Amino acid sequence: MQFVKTSLVAIALSILLAACGQKAVQESTTQAASTPASAAANANTYLVATDATYAPFEFRDEQGLIVGYDIDLFECHCRRSRL
Repeated sequence: MQFVKTSLVAIALSILLAACGQKAVQESTTQAASTPASAAANANTYLVATDATYAPFEFRDEQGLIVGYDIDLFECHCRRSRL
């Protein structure tokens, strides 16, 4: 009985480990044309996504502008980087 339990556990673990394996990813060798992301990188601009619901890090003020610690940090970085 012990042998059967051990065998079943070993088989179950083998199946679980086999399911965790990754398939090989095929790399594409074609180059994309000028995309908005690459154009933005060449224009020295940052595209930042934020969720303005986590005060004091970012939130909307009375005028509807997104303000907060994260926004101040990005603005400071842009000033220092001269962007």
